[in-house]
Amino acid sequence: MAKIKSLGPSYGTRARKNVDSLVKPYFVGPNRRCTDLQIVELIDLIQNFARFRDGEAYLPSQLKKPGRPHSVLTNEHSLFLQDLYDKNPSATLKQAQDQLWERFTVAITQSGLQKHLVKCCGLTMKKLKKVTAYRNLLETIKKKMNWVFNMDKENINYDEYNFIDEAGFNLHLRRTFGRSKKGQPAKEGVSNNRGVNVSILGAIAAEGIVNLSLIKPQAVTTSKKRKLQDDEECLVSKVGT
Repeated sequence: MAKIKSLGPSYGTRARKNVDSLVKPYFVGPNRRCTDLQIVELIDLIQNFARFRDGEAYLPSQLKKPGRPHSVLTNEHSLFLQDLYDKNPSATLKQAQDQLWERFTVAITQSGLQKHLVKCCGLTMKKLKKVTAYRNLLETIKKKMNWVFNMDKENINYDEYNFIDEAGFNLHLRRTFGRSKKGQPAKEGVSNNRGVNVSILGAIAAEGIVNLSLIKPQAVTTSKKRKLQDDEECLVSKVGT
């Protein structure tokens, strides 16, 4: 049986020669020196040779690249978070963490939860728009719809009318940002009688703005009196509506 001649030295022989050619200039001779980059190259070469010796993948194309870990949250968790923020748009990440743990016994960091809310749930942070609870009642919505239908039947010339509207600002402290689905405003219901309200009244017509006024809270005097140094009496006022 004829012997097959070798076409050249094996990979192991060539690897050992490469190691010798790399190591000796670094550590042998009067001008020997070793930089950080050379150390990294040497370590990579030794590791690749060890993989070849053990029969493992050693080429860069064969090595698995590190990827991102899979998310611990599934589609069921996404639906739960969407329902949570639909009911309470101002819920914090800490509150969402607690709800996930109580419901599913799942632990996740706040940064990971924030990424999941944006990428998987479509929930983004935006400024909250506060609306009264009465505004979203079914009875109120039906009244508005009936009023629009009746106005449409009257064939009114709107060029002859002035339209007045009120924009109210609630001064009590609440969270100003909340989460909602992309493309939808973040709304949160508030009590009708809570805090001091500042109103802006505006009137417009077909020609433009007719009038714009600001209604501030008026001071309400009480029966409490306070004496000053010169025996003068002063009424103590409080802000009211």
